[in-house]
Amino acid sequence: MKNREGILALLALAVVSGILLLAAVDCAEEQPAARRRRKKYGTKLGAWVMAQHFVKRELRAPSTADFGLGEQSSRKCVADLGDGLYLARGWVDAQNAFGAQVRSTFVVKLRFLGDNRWKMLEGPLLEGRQ
Repeated sequence: MKNREGILALLALAVVSGILLLAAVDCAEEQPAARRRRKKYGTKLGAWVMAQHFVKRELRAPSTADFGLGEQSSRKCVADLGDGLYLARGWVDAQNAFGAQVRSTFVVKLRFLGDNRWKMLEGPLLEGRQ
């Protein structure tokens, strides 16, 4: 009985090890391609961070900017238009010239230039500012 349990345990361990090994090989093959794509075309997350940067430059009180990061994300708010072009849409709460917190919506079109450099092509189109 103990022999049988030992054999089953070894068999289960072998199966799990095989699955993990296949997953590791699969991931290792995808990493260089994904890395090359990121290096050439950027990422949605990078576009989202840079869109926020460009929006903050237009605000009267950029230090008060709140992009609601729990509610907005690069996955939801950024469209990959291909070939390193991205369109980011979202909202920001920030103080206006009178100190009131105002929500503004924005649209920013960006291009990834490589080496962590981005260029704003259009925007930020801020609506709702007072």
